[in-house]
Amino acid sequence: MVNGYPNSPLKVAAVAMRSEFGDVEHNLDGMLRWMEVAARRGADLVCFPEIALQGYCTLPTLIRGLAETIDGPSCTALAEKAFALGVTVSTGMSLREGDRVYNSQVFIGPTGLLGAQHKVHICGNDRAYDPGSSWNVVRVGEWDIGTTICLDAEFPEAARIQGIKGAHLLLMSFATGRRNSLNQAARPEDWVKELMYWAPARAYDNRVFVVGVNHGGEVRDDRALAVANPGGRPGEEEWAPPGTIHRWPGYSFAINPLGAVFAESDRSQRDENMLLVELDPDVMRKARTPITVKWPTGEVEGHFLNVRRADTFGDILTRYDQVEA
Repeated sequence: MVNGYPNSPLKVAAVAMRSEFGDVEHNLDGMLRWMEVAARRGADLVCFPEIALQGYCTLPTLIRGLAETIDGPSCTALAEKAFALGVTVSTGMSLREGDRVYNSQVFIGPTGLLGAQHKVHICGNDRAYDPGSSWNVVRVGEWDIGTTICLDAEFPEAARIQGIKGAHLLLMSFATGRRNSLNQAARPEDWVKELMYWAPARAYDNRVFVVGVNHGGEVRDDRALAVANPGGRPGEEEWAPPGTIHRWPGYSFAINPLGAVFAESDRSQRDENMLLVELDPDVMRKARTPITVKWPTGEVEGHFLNVRRADTFGDILTRYDQVEA
């Protein structure tokens, strides 16, 4: 590390994986195979989507029954593969810690567990999970990585906190896109279009790289283990009948610290795929060129996040319906 920046690029493989609902063994086998593919292509970090290990099930009893501990059989197998290949893997999973079950993104390197992020904003299909209560940054080699899991990514404060904590890269892990923001069945391009309204801002606002990965492919839910779409309201949002086919976007992307999308998977298809990108620390260093801002106490010079007038931001911790005009 030189002045807080990595010395070397980071090669990230974002795998838009096709996960079967409730079939841990099948999904784990798929991860191990993709790790081998990514390693052969030189990846340092292999990223899988939200709850890729268990599949994005929504039945509370099933979720809690399939949840595994960090020293359970699946994480052990991932750790052994990471050691054998010399790579780090980040996967979404139902993670059990004591009597709590979290929607987590877990990082496992050649030396074992590196850290985890628990989803903080729990709603809709996630209600079987316990909410996380902190924002964490994980060290992968020389790179510091934060994670926002699906809905978490839509809150700017989540990315900002991880940026302040030193993140160079923000991983966005998704299991979404079957419905659009108007709660209609989504076309392949709908989720990507809506995502690009705000995801580049997370990179630009914090001068960090952003890499995002979602589920891919069509998955037939023969056992009715997942709701057809978020919300759980009567009518079209009731539990999906056996045989429902869930269509995931299959989209991954990479955004540089100035908010430009510099790599993405094919927007026109939903199939399972892998996007391999190289993150250049010099790009981030240039994006963080020091600037000078005049404060009441005098001029302050530094990188974008260090010259903010944080003394004026008190209201950001206040609920919208509690702010006085």
